[in-house]
Amino acid sequence: MAGPMDELNQPTPYKLHIDQELLDLTKKKLQLARFPEEQTDIGDDDWSQGAKVKVVKRLAEYWRDKYDWRAEEARINADFNQFKVKVDVAGYGHQVFHYAHHISSRPDAIPLLFVQGWPGSFLEARKIIEPLANPPDASTQAFHVVVPSIPGFGPGDPAKKSGFGPVLTARGFKKVMVDVLGYDRFVMQGGDWGSMITRSMAFQFPQHVRACHHNMIL
Repeated sequence: MAGPMDELNQPTPYKLHIDQELLDLTKKKLQLARFPEEQTDIGDDDWSQGAKVKVVKRLAEYWRDKYDWRAEEARINADFNQFKVKVDVAGYGHQVFHYAHHISSRPDAIPLLFVQGWPGSFLEARKIIEPLANPPDASTQAFHVVVPSIPGFGPGDPAKKSGFGPVLTARGFKKVMVDVLGYDRFVMQGGDWGSMITRSMAFQFPQHVRACHHNMIL
């Protein structure tokens, strides 16, 4: 029987879950961390040589003893409608993409592709999905919000072969928007790597792109 990732263009619901073994290993590494001595002529408020050792120690102790990843994991899964889908990327082959998809209740909503930057993740869209999808003011434009992960970022499956840059990622995201979700015309927002990817999409697929906003100038 074919698995959920064996069929092309068939999205599968996804929930983020980090293996407990990795979490345990991370805590172990924090327990074994070694810290350098501060130089005696550098003051407590002098950050000219980088982060203060005492601050880094405090951060490491927090991650080791107090941070609750499982609680955050549950919040992420509650905040995002996540999926994974395998598509055929022209010039490359099959690639699995992770994305969040939030459908507006408004009949006039416009599909919006929101692409992260570096070193971020799909979490960049966390606070804006709801006001974009369901703005409280009826006169404000609403959007069907799609937030993909760049391959290798966060839950985005890494590419198996070399050369998977902005051009191929653009082709993959177009497949997700048009072939998987059925959005023939859409708008885009991209920052950092996202600006490069969405710019490539606009050049490659002008028949599908209504508008593109960048917060990084190339």
